Amino acid sequence: MAVLCPSGTEAASVHQQQSFAIWHVQDLCGRQSFQKFPDFTPESNRLRDRALRVCEAKNHLPPRDDVHQSPIHRIPDADAE
Repeated sequence: MAVLCPSGTEAASVHQQQSFAIWHVQDLCGRQSFQKFPDFTPESNRLRDRALRVCEAKNHLPPRDDVHQSPIHRIPDADAE
C-alpha cells in the first residue's frame, strides 16, 4: 500500500502542472488581448474578446464561455490556425 501512495501523489502533481500550464497560457492570451485593445468601448470590447478567443483556439485551449453564449459564436478557421 505504501508503494501506491507516491504514484497517486505524482499523478495529482502531473494534473496540477497541466492545469497550471493551461491557466498560464489563458492568462497570457488575456493579457495580450488587453494590450492590443485597452479601451473599454463596445468596439474594443468586441475586438478584445475576439482576440482572446482566437488566441485560445490557436493554443488548443477550451473556450471560457459556451459557444451559444459567445457573441462571436464561431471563429473562422483561417484565424484559428
